[in-house]
Amino acid sequence: MSYSTSILYKIIYSSLNKKYKIIFHSIKDDKKNFSILLNNHYAKNIAMASENISSILLSQYDLFINLLTQLNLKLNSVCVEKDKTNCIAFIKISSENGNDLFKIPAYVGDAIILALKSFVDIEISNLLFVETKVDNINLYNKSKLQNKIENHEFSPYKKNTDMMLMLQTALDDCLIKENYESAAFLRDRIKELNNKK
Repeated sequence: MSYSTSILYKIIYSSLNKKYKIIFHSIKDDKKNFSILLNNHYAKNIAMASENISSILLSQYDLFINLLTQLNLKLNSVCVEKDKTNCIAFIKISSENGNDLFKIPAYVGDAIILALKSFVDIEISNLLFVETKVDNINLYNKSKLQNKIENHEFSPYKKNTDMMLMLQTALDDCLIKENYESAAFLRDRIKELNNKK
């Protein structure tokens, strides 16, 4: 089975399923994504782990990582694949010299959190990826954003959390694509919006 290293792209609420959709992009091809629906508990913990926030809710993962360290082992990577009906995950544990020792089956949400907290690769089976229909690469270039702000679509005077979420999503997208000029522009708009609250 072949895998692609992936990055956490976005977490969005799906009102249809009343769950959160956790979306990953393949590093090699950001037009390919994988999404999984998880409950509020996992979505919240994944968001905190991705931001490297310390929390009592994440303490069990810290304990596991510390236990591995005490045993001179380390988390090598996390693999997500599909069995007959469900997505499953495996945590690859290796010795300090890097030799893979074994794979531990884990719930996908737990495996993702461990990977984010340990800064290791999340490898997703190529069979799980789907093509993205919308090309996000050009969606948030600086001139389009400037236009939207001038037309009050992203007005910093509107106290709108949807707008803040849109700006933050755009900022994350620009950083992933290393479009630092647009990212700086977006960061300034987010600061401006926060100052108006």
